[in-house]
Amino acid sequence: PGDAISEAAYNLDLNGDGDKLDTVRADESIILHSGRYYDDDFAQDLAAIQNYRVMIIHLEQCFSGGFIDDLRAPGRIVYSAAAETRLSRSHRFSTTMPVTVPVYNEFFYWFAAALLGETLDGDYALDRNGAPWTPNADTDGNGKVSVLEAYMFARRLHQGDGIPWYGDDGLPGYIKQNYDTRNWPQGKIGWLGSRTFF
Repeated sequence: PGDAISEAAYNLDLNGDGDKLDTVRADESIILHSGRYYDDDFAQDLAAIQNYRVMIIHLEQCFSGGFIDDLRAPGRIVYSAAAETRLSRSHRFSTTMPVTVPVYNEFFYWFAAALLGETLDGDYALDRNGAPWTPNADTDGNGKVSVLEAYMFARRLHQGDGIPWYGDDGLPGYIKQNYDTRNWPQGKIGWLGSRTFF
């Protein structure tokens, strides 16, 4: 948190200067075959894109919530499968179905199910609280599923421990818990996503 790590907290000499007393900068990154792609570099590359009405950034990787602060801007919706200090889990074998399902990120699985109105493979019959789930993510009843509704649906059904985060329109803070998306107030995080549709 705060893009800094205390060496003393972990009893490590992270910057190699011979002591464990420093606080060192620690940006989030995606590890690629060619090296690390840091959140600051990603933000700079996105800033070069000028011609868009709404930019939607869906992050699946572990610790992906740490990218939101760097990527938030007016007209952008940024959400992650995990908080900045949490792992992002893959979709697992279900005890409710006798077949093995393909492995993919669980959060994206539910996000896509929200948009489609059905699960991708017929898997899962219960939500994370053990209650029967409905494939209808359209909570405001307008006949369309917004980005915010799909996020909230995926957030509710997501059984992993990643704690998905959401931010939009450059506003500070995050949505970190489930909310009813009906009549989402203008000027609040989520308002842009409640009016954006795929």
